[in-house]
This record gives sequence, C-alpha cells and structure tokens, in this order.
Amino acid sequence: MSVTRYPEEFKSEAVKQVKDRGYKVSDVAKRLCITPKQSNKWVNKYRYTGASYQAITQRQSETHRIKHQMKRCNPMLALLVSIRNPNQRKNPS
Repeated sequence: MSVTRYPEEFKSEAVKQVKDRGYKVSDVAKRLCITPKQSNKWVNKYRYTGASYQAITQRQSETHRIKHQMKRCNPMLALLVSIRNPNQRKNPS
C-alpha cells in the first residue's frame, strides 16, 4: 500500500467545504476520492487548534524546512569547530 501525500491547497479546500459550506465529511470525501477517515483527520486538526488550516500547515512546513536545514548544517558546524580547535578530540576517553 502506498502513501499518498496531498497538497496543502487540496487539504485546505476539503476543510473549507466542511466548515464554510456545511457539507458532510463523508460527502466531501466521496467527491474528492479520499477516505472519510482522512477527511475527518484534516477537519479535526482545524477544529482542535482553533486557527485557520492554512496557518497551521504553513507553520508545519516552516518547521520541517528548518529541521531539514539543521540536519544539513550540524555536520558542517562540527567540521568548522574541529578545524578551529585541532587539538580538541571528538570522543574524549
């Protein structure tokens, strides 16, 4: 079974159909060819936070981007520190 990743605009539109237009979650799921469980997950995420769905997803995207950058930068930082302090050992015994 493969995992399908939906664009944020798609998720946002599904939530808007339920919240703003008053459609049932199951009807929206059928129209968009997704499972009702997935549609419920997106709507509940909006409901429990109280913030707009778009704002939530933007924060999550930014957090993901920053974490990815940190993973790339940490080895470079360790290298720079070891170059600056060549006498310092990596694994002190």
